[in-house]
Amino acid sequence: MAKVRIKPLDPEFMSTPQEILSDSRYMPHFKDSVGALDGVNVQASISPCDQVPYIGWEGSTHDSRVFLSTLRDPQSNFPKPPNGKYYLVDAKYPQMKWQLPIRS
Repeated sequence: MAKVRIKPLDPEFMSTPQEILSDSRYMPHFKDSVGALDGVNVQASISPCDQVPYIGWEGSTHDSRVFLSTLRDPQSNFPKPPNGKYYLVDAKYPQMKWQLPIRS
């Protein structure tokens, strides 16, 4: 599902999201942001024969655990932005050079 549904609108990260461009509270401060990582809940169900690898992930799983698991999996093909661009993230995410943590 991730390769089809959860992907950047601009895979080249050349454009600035309209929400940033049109709001003076964010522009020009976040002009190099390519989007935000958080606030997405995906309901999933796994067939019983495929559930063993997911034991311990029941219910709500911490953002950083899911995120780090994705980064460690080369098949996930996580889209990292180019130099100078970054994702806005919740302060709970692990720090990386292509992220800007925001405290709420």
